Amino acid sequence: MEVEYAFTPDDVIAFQRYHLDHQPMAGRHVRWGLLLGVSACFLIFALVFWLPDLLRGRWSALSSGTLCGSLFLLYFCLFRHRLIARSVRLMLKEGQNAKILCNQQLTITPETLSQTTEFSSAVTQWAAIEKIAVTKDHAFFYLNTRMAYILPQGAFANEWEFKEFVETARRYHEEAIRSKAGS
Repeated sequence: MEVEYAFTPDDVIAFQRYHLDHQPMAGRHVRWGLLLGVSACFLIFALVFWLPDLLRGRWSALSSGTLCGSLFLLYFCLFRHRLIARSVRLMLKEGQNAKILCNQQLTITPETLSQTTEFSSAVTQWAAIEKIAVTKDHAFFYLNTRMAYILPQGAFANEWEFKEFVETARRYHEEAIRSKAGS
């Protein structure tokens, strides 16, 4: 099976958002642990320094710093997906990074997954694919824990064709993993 499609910044953003929300457990624990730890520190500073100053009618530099830090963390938590989109769009403007937005061709056979663009081609055996992740609008064929081929649903005429392609890919992947485990 083969599909050709135009790659867009929104496809890259979708992958980055998915990856941020579904990265390996250790990464998620570290990120959320740091975020909660820093938030707890700001909350303690706010209770110890900011609230008494505010009740006395004074405003100190420490109060301002605590408030700014708390607002930054709140902003990050609420708007992290927008920050990712902005970061991806800025990255695509650097150097020749926009080359990744060229037309893509993804081909699956029972043995391999291959991606071809005007600049490159790669063939990967199914057993080397780490996982296949699917969202409503995309499929991500992970080569390792951080890199994936991105397949937008918009590459297909309808949702059924997208699901059929992904299910076929999953079947090939599962068969390769079973075959490798049996050897």
